[in-house]
Amino acid sequence: MNHKELLNYCEKRIPFGVMRSILKEMDMPTHQGWSKTKANYLIQAEKDALFKEKLMQLKTIYFEHLLSGEKTVRLYKVSPSKLSEFVDSLDIDRLVDAKTPYSDNYPYPIKNLDLVNDEVYLTDARFFQGGLMLAYCSSRKIEEHVKLKLSDLDQSTKTTYFNNFQELYGTRSYKRQLFDFIFINAEKGYIELRVDSASDLSIKDQFKSLHKLKRKLLELKEGTNLSKEVLVEYNLYPIIWKLYDSEEGRVCELAFSVNTGAVMHEKMRSKDVDIRTEDFHCGGIEAVDRIIPYKIAVEWSFVGSSDENVFKPELMLSSTLRETYEATPSLYDAHISKCASVKQYNLIFDKLL
Repeated sequence: MNHKELLNYCEKRIPFGVMRSILKEMDMPTHQGWSKTKANYLIQAEKDALFKEKLMQLKTIYFEHLLSGEKTVRLYKVSPSKLSEFVDSLDIDRLVDAKTPYSDNYPYPIKNLDLVNDEVYLTDARFFQGGLMLAYCSSRKIEEHVKLKLSDLDQSTKTTYFNNFQELYGTRSYKRQLFDFIFINAEKGYIELRVDSASDLSIKDQFKSLHKLKRKLLELKEGTNLSKEVLVEYNLYPIIWKLYDSEEGRVCELAFSVNTGAVMHEKMRSKDVDIRTEDFHCGGIEAVDRIIPYKIAVEWSFVGSSDENVFKPELMLSSTLRETYEATPSLYDAHISKCASVKQYNLIFDKLL
């Protein structure tokens, strides 16, 4: 793999807002957006062999983001002793599927997804940062609704078919390779399903990934000490109130109902203001008996090597208004985004435990 391919892989996976901070940390110049930054890097790499060598350091960045960037998470709590026995019983070397369509390229995507089916393959298994990491690859057909430019149509087509149209939309289909993970941490007593949740993946696609990954987990525990263990998703709903009622991070989005019957949805991403302490929110809270949050997004700030370079990973817990009327409201999935490293991801993930 060369530096051009590596830049392409990074561009397809890492949001530029996150990448900009990573590049600043590496003391590399940044430009407006991925396309301009990549174009300038390619020109500089042709002139400077040392710069080209530095670009190859992005391998580590890419792999870290593969594990920790833009993920949807589901948890299962199991006693540490049972999990430890379970992990010890697994033959790690034989777990990985002998030869999969993804093996030769992992951890990078394969070039032609048209040649593979939608089967989920265990592509890598290793002990990583205190737990067992199982990496699964698959492909998914994605349907994306896009706005088309009428100006791109020739005059004849525009006049014949779209003469009175102001806007034109279409559905574009393509295949995307997914990198999903099962993490087993025996010491802390949990199994984590961690699936891709990039912007072009719908909630339905994420649920489908979680369902397929759980099937793989159930297959994995057959014939082991966990074969009769019923895995129950860990309810994350109580953490919504716990985060709201704390001083953790900065609340940048909040949806809640109040005892008057009103439903509110507040967002504050463009400014560094915490909704919990924002004047309008505080004034409203004083006027009602109580609120019932059912959706919250919390952002944390991690300062890099300079005060100007700040990483801002985010945790989103998104339930529904309907759940607030349940005797025991439930939520089983969390979304962790904008992480630049596994270390940042783990710091956010620990808020769920």
